[in-house]
Amino acid sequence: MHKKREIGQDGQRRHLRLVLIFIVTAVCFFAVRSTEGLVWNDSPQTAENLYGFQDGTIHPPEGATPVCRDEGAFGLRWGAPELMQTVFRRAFSCLEFGGYRPLSAALSFTGVAIFSEAYSPADPKPYLGTIWIAGVAVLFGLLAVLFFLLARRYVQTNLAAYAILLLFFFSPPVVSGAWILFSGGIQVTVPLFICLGLWLYHKTADAARHRWLWGSALALTLITGPWVREYIGIVAALIVFLELQQHRRVTLILVLAVLGFLHALFPTALLHPFLPQLPLVPVFKLGSLAAQLSTAADSEWSIWNSLAQAKWDAAKVFLVLLPPSFFLISTLILLFSLKRDRQSLTVTGVFAVAVLAASGKPWFWFLLIIAFCGLTLWQALRNRSNTKADKAQFGNVVFLNVWFLASFLPFLKVFSAHVHLAYPLMPALILIVAATEYFWLDLLNRSTRAIWQKAILIPIVLVCFVDQTLNAYGSYVTVKSLYGGVRYMADWMRTHTPQGTIVVANALHAEDIRFYSQNHVLPYWSVGVGVPPERTLEKPEELERFMRKHFVSQRILMLNMDQAFSPVKGGFHAHKYITRNTVKVAPQGDIYTSAGWFAFADPLRNFVPRSMALFLGPPDLENDIYYGRDRSHRWFLNEVSVTYQVYTVLDPAVSKAAYYLPDSTFLYPQLLESYRDYQLCGYRDKLLAVPDDVPLTENRLDPTTDNRIIVGASVNELKSKIDRLAHK
Repeated sequence: MHKKREIGQDGQRRHLRLVLIFIVTAVCFFAVRSTEGLVWNDSPQTAENLYGFQDGTIHPPEGATPVCRDEGAFGLRWGAPELMQTVFRRAFSCLEFGGYRPLSAALSFTGVAIFSEAYSPADPKPYLGTIWIAGVAVLFGLLAVLFFLLARRYVQTNLAAYAILLLFFFSPPVVSGAWILFSGGIQVTVPLFICLGLWLYHKTADAARHRWLWGSALALTLITGPWVREYIGIVAALIVFLELQQHRRVTLILVLAVLGFLHALFPTALLHPFLPQLPLVPVFKLGSLAAQLSTAADSEWSIWNSLAQAKWDAAKVFLVLLPPSFFLISTLILLFSLKRDRQSLTVTGVFAVAVLAASGKPWFWFLLIIAFCGLTLWQALRNRSNTKADKAQFGNVVFLNVWFLASFLPFLKVFSAHVHLAYPLMPALILIVAATEYFWLDLLNRSTRAIWQKAILIPIVLVCFVDQTLNAYGSYVTVKSLYGGVRYMADWMRTHTPQGTIVVANALHAEDIRFYSQNHVLPYWSVGVGVPPERTLEKPEELERFMRKHFVSQRILMLNMDQAFSPVKGGFHAHKYITRNTVKVAPQGDIYTSAGWFAFADPLRNFVPRSMALFLGPPDLENDIYYGRDRSHRWFLNEVSVTYQVYTVLDPAVSKAAYYLPDSTFLYPQLLESYRDYQLCGYRDKLLAVPDDVPLTENRLDPTTDNRIIVGASVNELKSKIDRLAHK
């Protein structure tokens, strides 16, 4: 009787623990997310729905597979007759840009309809937005509970599982993606479905009663998951591995998982008989996945081509998702925990030599990750005995490595933003904590012999947790600073420009200014990536034709979002028509500077280069604003900043100089070619011939102070001037 009472009390404590995890996660998300309105890409979709394209929608080629945006989200309003029929008809009968994700599309269209009412210029209903945010908060709470339950299967203590939750939910991908509420679906649904699928698998496999009920829920998850995001198909593959690892024979769950994997590979197959306009092709030939894989598909396949085309930066970015000190100390603990014998030294030496040999190579960071995974496998293998518990522990480590690699390796082909690395971060965190947990438990349980170790290691790991937690504050500062500027510019436009003013901008969030100005301005872009293609003016001839058409009837402004661009980013994302001075304009001045600062705690972050800094705001806006170390070089401080400069267009003509390398901004000196003893380069509004002994830096390229620098209107003119000098 006493034992039954203890079991009952343990069950109550377990349920209370899960309820508290759910409440804390959901309430924290709701409290922070409610402090700001819609952000990109929610805001432009809502603006499109409220105000339309205004220049017409995209018209696809004859016979092309329809995409959802061909019909647009225009006119969807919450409470309209047959709204949900319209939403599901559009979502299931056509493709998104991302691929065939009908459930995500349905969520996106529903969110558009709700927030169009919440932000209606005539009769706003903000409570609808609050209800939606509360619903997303519930999803975050469910993810926390499911991820905790999964993590608890692989670690010994609740404390370790709590640490995993903290490191995950305060990671840059999670805090950055959390600001997006509905565009492209709800970001949290992908890790939620992954955890749900694996949790339901374990419930089905372990069930002594009602197994059919758990199996039905698992089957439903395997069907609906790939319709949320194709990536969720990984759940079926992982279940196949788990079943083969556990039983080494065909089982009913294995068959179910294989069918689920086939469904993930051909997500349109089930509905193709009813919707014949949907293409019956593999997922790799749909949407953005097909676009990102097309380059590799067009070339002859070989292992060397695959290595050359791999996006190795994904590994480098992955290693800063957690505090650098955390990775360092975890690696040292893992090495320390290995048995000190010849075999372990040999394995460690092989990994060390391989990593050192890759130093300076693009795959160096990936090899570091592989070495860590290899050491966890070796640790588990060396600790393995014939006991059932040790065999199970070894199997767990193998599975965690498989889960991580299966989650991470696809990003070597399709990596675009760090927000997606939240998916492989889940198994990576469980693996890291599980591999080092015994060391920490042993350290905490020791008495006086480990005082010096406790005095050093415990403060370091606490600093790591503080550093990770500060990501949430950094994300808050980033969004509040950026959207404070957006609202200021929206108010400025409403005050200083007439209705319908055209704005040619170089940053995506110009559409946010349109949204918060209630359609007072209509943005167009000088860049051609990530923006509505029907409002792109990246080619000089397009810009001139457009301005001649609208110059008389509408006021045209150039909006330069100026920042401390890195050389790589500035070469494309700076405002090329302003930087190269190819349009006659009258400057209105620096209208507003948006800036914010936030601290970090890990000392090693002071040495992380800017190229490895992670943007903590809405993922698509990472090129719109400076983010990185404080530009005054203050330690333990990061900065975000952007300055808004406005110019009035005085003449619709575009300089002929704009037609030379029209995609280049020349924000920084750009080497075009070498000729004789000169470097021919473009810089701002000039083409220069610079002697080879003069470095191509901004402060050295002044022809008024260095008469050796030659100025020309074209490359041919520069060469002619150099030839004439050579013959003197």
